[in-house]
Amino acid sequence: LLGPHMIGVADGVGSWWEGGIDPAAFARGLMFASRNSCTKLKREEELDPAKVLLDAWHKMQISRLIGSSTACLVSLDPHKTELRAANIGDSGFLLLRRQAGSSSMVEPALGTLDSAAGIGAAGRKLHIAFRSPQQLRAFNTPYQLGRAPDSGDAPDDRFETPQDSRLRGPGHVRPRGCVR
Repeated sequence: LLGPHMIGVADGVGSWWEGGIDPAAFARGLMFASRNSCTKLKREEELDPAKVLLDAWHKMQISRLIGSSTACLVSLDPHKTELRAANIGDSGFLLLRRQAGSSSMVEPALGTLDSAAGIGAAGRKLHIAFRSPQQLRAFNTPYQLGRAPDSGDAPDDRFETPQDSRLRGPGHVRPRGCVR
């Protein structure tokens, strides 16, 4: 929980262990900086996950902490019923909705995202209404925010920036009818 209406997850890139660097350190630092950014930005303006991630990334660049991470920040605007997200790499989120007009308990096909959604507590069937897209450079090479030991002060093209986090598609996701 980063703020009253924002959650986030970061997943450190495990191959940093080979160089003696704790992969979790960068991910933890990024989420700590994101929480601090939420506190700072909520006083100034409406919280936007992309702005929070950008501010946190700038703090991570100043800290010069070595490592890299995927990240996903999601906020639910309490006044506009709007879900906003910033996603880097293969971290992500699902938006679940109740199956419209489904009184029968049809079992989903195994191995599908709908089977992962399961059945709601009230016995209502859920389906995947939206799934954030993965961002990959190549197989098993997700986009990531980070800093390498040999990174200077200039941008490092081995890593993405928060500007790469905006979800492609028609604006923000409207969570109307989502399961709370």
